[in-house]
Amino acid sequence: MKNSNSSDEVKNSIFNPVKVAKWLWIIFGIGMTSLIVIFSLVRFNIFNLFGEIPEFESLENPTSNKSSVIYSSDGEILGKYFANENRVWVNYDEISNHVIEALIATEDERFNKHSGIDGRSMLRVLKGVISLHLDGGGSTISQQLAKNLFNLRKSEKYSGSLTESKFKMIGIKIKEWITAVWLEKSYTKTEIITMYLNTVNHGVKANGIHSGAKIYFNKHCRDLNLQESATLVGTYAANYAYDPISNPEKSKIRRNQVLAQMLRSDFLKSEEQLDSLKNLPIKIRFAPDSYNQGIATYFREAIRDEIETLVNGKYSLTNDGLKIYTTIDYNTQKLAEKALFEVMKSNQERFIKEWKDIDPWDKDYLVKKVKTTPEYQSLSKEISDEKELWDELRKPRLARIFTYKGEIDTNISVVNEVRHYHRILRAAMVAIDHSNGHIKAWVGGLDKKFFDYDMVQKGSRQVG
Repeated sequence: MKNSNSSDEVKNSIFNPVKVAKWLWIIFGIGMTSLIVIFSLVRFNIFNLFGEIPEFESLENPTSNKSSVIYSSDGEILGKYFANENRVWVNYDEISNHVIEALIATEDERFNKHSGIDGRSMLRVLKGVISLHLDGGGSTISQQLAKNLFNLRKSEKYSGSLTESKFKMIGIKIKEWITAVWLEKSYTKTEIITMYLNTVNHGVKANGIHSGAKIYFNKHCRDLNLQESATLVGTYAANYAYDPISNPEKSKIRRNQVLAQMLRSDFLKSEEQLDSLKNLPIKIRFAPDSYNQGIATYFREAIRDEIETLVNGKYSLTNDGLKIYTTIDYNTQKLAEKALFEVMKSNQERFIKEWKDIDPWDKDYLVKKVKTTPEYQSLSKEISDEKELWDELRKPRLARIFTYKGEIDTNISVVNEVRHYHRILRAAMVAIDHSNGHIKAWVGGLDKKFFDYDMVQKGSRQVG
């Protein structure tokens, strides 16, 4: 009798295995039903709650803005044309293995084992869905590629009525899951990792691994070593926070975390190798891309309009990744720029020695030139009194100016800055192959950043 009562107590207890199993099945059923409902709402954009999702056709032909590259006759890069994104597309075999290993170790250890969604990170996100506290993270490389290619988190096209609510991340995550699976069906693992490294940003107008390697280390991405690769991959977590130029200490800490992950994933040989790499400084060779920097700057700008005419609106010079081949000989161009600079530097020293502080123009010339400056145009709208206006133009202010020893920051007035530049002697140079008319070198001036006027194309002075 006593045993019977004990048995009844167990049956009525909340820890009754039968009841526990029943409630677990109910909770599981509710969870699965909720998940199916949420997936359906997102996938088919019911009531426009979460916004659109990329169509399958766009997944098969993804696009991203690519810089057009201009080449010399011997295959060297002269420069690039780009708008907001400075990106040059590279193939898988043009990327250092260290970069690929660092990326997999840090961002997606099971990249080669899943089909777009990693079960462990999905469970973590599912927990966030239930608690309504999604913090992101745990995305696979395929999911991150989906985000990069289609701008799923920012584009208005993929925004719905719940975009600004606490349910926002639920929709975003599900879209990334669905898009990642579709990408995995359309592309190989090699193609996915190549697309990812070509679309990820590093900051300072460095879009894609090619630009990142060039701008931060002044080398091709195939030549990146272990620590350089870890540094660049480290920036993927947060471009600015781990930028090796603006935040070198944080960047080094992050680089060492990436290296530690590489050891954990067996991409490094030993703890000793990790320790030796962690102690190395980050050696930056900053080489920003700019229309006014690099080689053949005047020539590149001079042919821009001609290229635009040739493509006739069918392609975008700044976004479609065109390859433009010219007759410029790379070494001849370098020698011409060097020769012009050195000769004019010598002539400038002679000019200063002979003329001293005497200005080689009449008294009205400087006034006319000052009146063409943006500073004069702006101040003349605010100050009506002529004397007060010129007093303001004679006040020193911080400015960066050209010198033959390099550009410098100095305190100089608008009037004296104009005088400084108009006392600098100018020259230009062109080298042409007389047998066929091919231009081998084009030097329009000393420095396009400070002297925009191209004396080859626009100058009216007699040659000689």
